[in-house]
Parts: sequence; C-alpha cells; structure tokens
Amino acid sequence: MAQPRGAGKSFVVAAALDAGVLDPNQPLYCENGLWERYGHRIHDTHKVAWASPAAVLRESSNICAAKIGETLGKQRLMTALRTFGFGERTGVGLPGEARGSLPDPARMPNIAVDTVSFGQGLSASGLQTVMAMAAIANGGILLKPFIVARAVAPDGTVLLQRQREEVRRVLRPVTARAVAAMLEDVVAKGTGMKAQVEGFRVAGKTGTAQKVDPVRGGYGAKRLASFLGFLPADDPRLAILVAVDEPEGDVFGGSVAAPAWSAIAAEGLRQIGVLPDTVREEIALASVARDDDSAGDTTLEEDPPPRVAPRSPGQSVVPDLAGLPARSAVRRLAEAALEPELRGSGRTVSQFPRPGAVVKRGARVRVTLAPSG
Repeated sequence: MAQPRGAGKSFVVAAALDAGVLDPNQPLYCENGLWERYGHRIHDTHKVAWASPAAVLRESSNICAAKIGETLGKQRLMTALRTFGFGERTGVGLPGEARGSLPDPARMPNIAVDTVSFGQGLSASGLQTVMAMAAIANGGILLKPFIVARAVAPDGTVLLQRQREEVRRVLRPVTARAVAAMLEDVVAKGTGMKAQVEGFRVAGKTGTAQKVDPVRGGYGAKRLASFLGFLPADDPRLAILVAVDEPEGDVFGGSVAAPAWSAIAAEGLRQIGVLPDTVREEIALASVARDDDSAGDTTLEEDPPPRVAPRSPGQSVVPDLAGLPARSAVRRLAEAALEPELRGSGRTVSQFPRPGAVVKRGARVRVTLAPSG
C-alpha cells in the first residue's frame, strides 16, 4: 500500500469542482511555497503564488490542494474519496486484497483535511488509484476491474466472459471532461512533460510521496515516485500507473516515473493497435484523395491494391502486405476496413491471417515487421 500523493490532488480538485465549491476560473493563493496552518508547516517543492485550479495540478501545489480540500470539509472530502473507490476493496478477485485506509471524518483533526488533500494520511493500492483515474477518463464512471477477460476450453467452449461492469457514477460528465483537460495541461507544460507520447494526447499526474519510517515513525527521507495517467486523452484506451520505490538521486515522479510511463504507454498502444494521430490523419487524407481520384481518369497508384474475390457485406479480404513499410501496411489494412496489430519495425515479413483470407470487417491483422537487409 502507498499514499496516492500528487495523483490524489486530481481527485480532490475533481470532487470540489463537482460539488460546486471550486470555480475553475478563480485563482487561489498558494502562499509562495510555505503555509503555517494549525501549528504545522505545509511546503511546496517550489514557490507558487496565485494559481487557477488547473495550475494547482500543473504545479502540484500541496498548499493550494489543502485549501481546496478545506472548501470541501471533512465529511464531503472523505465521501468523495470513498466514491472514487478508496478505502474499499475493488472486488478484482485477488486473494488478500487490502482496502486501504481513510481517516474517520468524525475523529480526524483539522490538519488532516490538508494532509489528505495532498496525499498524506491515507493509503491506497495501485489498482485503486488506477481505477479512480480511469473513472475520470471514462467520463465520470467507476468501472469494476478484472484480471481475465475471457477463458476458452480446448474444444472452443467459452468458460468465462467478462464484460464492462459499472460500479457507480463518480463525477458529472462535464466535470470529468474539465479535469481531463487539466491533466492534459500537466503533461503538456507542467510536472508531467516527460510522460508525453509522440502522436498521442496524454493526461496524467505526477506524484512524489514521502515514505513512513517503520522504526522511528513519521515520514522519513525515502520517497515513492509515480506517474498516473491515461491516453489517448481524446479517446482513452489505457490507464497506467508507474511507481518507482525509493529512487536514488532525482526522487521526483516527473523525472523518474514519467519517462518509464511514456515508454510503457507507447508500447501498450502499439500492442493493441491504436494508431498515432499522424497515421490516422494520413489514412483520412489517403481516403479523401482516393475518393477524388475515382471521379476522374483511372491512373496507376504507387501501391495498387490487389484484386480480390467478391465478398458479402460485413466481410473483408485480407490484403497482401509483404514487403510494405509500417505506414503502407496500416493504410492498406484501413482501406480493407481491418485493424492493424504491428510488431517490430521496418518492413512486413509476415502476417496473420494470410493474404486472401475472408474475415469480418474490423478484424485485427497481426503484422510482423523487421529491418530490411
């Protein structure tokens, strides 16, 4: 279990916006990096003066996150975090799953509202934090996670089939969209810039949590650096958490965890066949150009599509991709209404299903690429 520090600010801001106690256009004073409150000192990693709620996330201000938590108050803050799934088991089915912990609003001191708002004083599992971030990506709906999507017997009998299961609505759709835009800003020009993935819009939040000293008690010098986010931000497919336990040297999530998150996210999208914006634009332009050409004289194309047998509606014929570079292979599959699953880089050396196979429209074709020569 760990503290969802940094990333937890996202859920506090979302809860305050949804409750109507936070104006997204109203700046807050972040005390230039040091705030004396209830006999304690709250610090930011760098000085922040006035900041909008979006800038609070972008600059990861502990002080202004605490002030936002105070606008919610103890009861609403704890209720909001429980609604996001903190403090309860996810029901994923793993043995020994922990609930995590949240303070009791009836007993928590005033300073605990502040510390919880920037991620101290509570604990959560990685799965809980990913679920909560996915709820923002899903337009405010918390979904139940599962490990196995489908199990099939050797004779083809489907033994298990899991479908999307909604737990509850966490945020209004308009709030979820507003927070997602703020989290995009974190990656575009804030602490999460190293989580950027070329060709995709990314939304997420850095985290740098102090670890509890098990011997002396309280917080020690060791850290847990993390980055939690989702992509593509305009059409989310993956929500990912990367946490680095006790990093040495640079201990901040934006420096340590974000680059690893970027690499994992890029490979994850490639594995499920999600194309970068640039490739999707090329396919759209190629489609427009093809439509324009069809109105005039017939001309030879650089990559003429192979002649295929007639097919019934709802079916496609797998084209021959041998020797094609990745972009040409993707374009050829798009023309056939098929989804690419690219592996490797270079030119096509094999594919499955084979060329000429008749498959359902939208079926996935695995394309293996290798450098030429």
